[in-house]
Amino acid sequence: MPGRESLDYDPAPDELIHVLLSRLADDPANLDLRRQIRTAALRRKANGGRPAGALARMRRLPRDPLQRLVHLERLWSLDPCNDEWMIKVAQALEVCAAQRPELDFDPVRRWIRELVLAAREAG
Repeated sequence: MPGRESLDYDPAPDELIHVLLSRLADDPANLDLRRQIRTAALRRKANGGRPAGALARMRRLPRDPLQRLVHLERLWSLDPCNDEWMIKVAQALEVCAAQRPELDFDPVRRWIRELVLAAREAG
């Protein structure tokens, strides 16, 4: 049997975002995962990815703060240049942080704050 070659494979941004969001649900204070999601979302957008459809945007938000946060992060990942989604993620993050005080959300807060300030300067 011939030796196995390593495949240089970059998953499609949609697939990568889905996997990373699943991991984020298990580790909601993980800043590195969010950065990876943001990178994949921007790559998806650059490749012509469309924002969430009307039904996805109008869907009732989950009551659970963590599920709500992940849901909003998903919508933001589908439209990463939308400042409205970024603000909604920041607000959901605050609610989740209040419900989960054992987790350190401060690095994530700082990162989102930087993104918000950069968006305000650019816009």
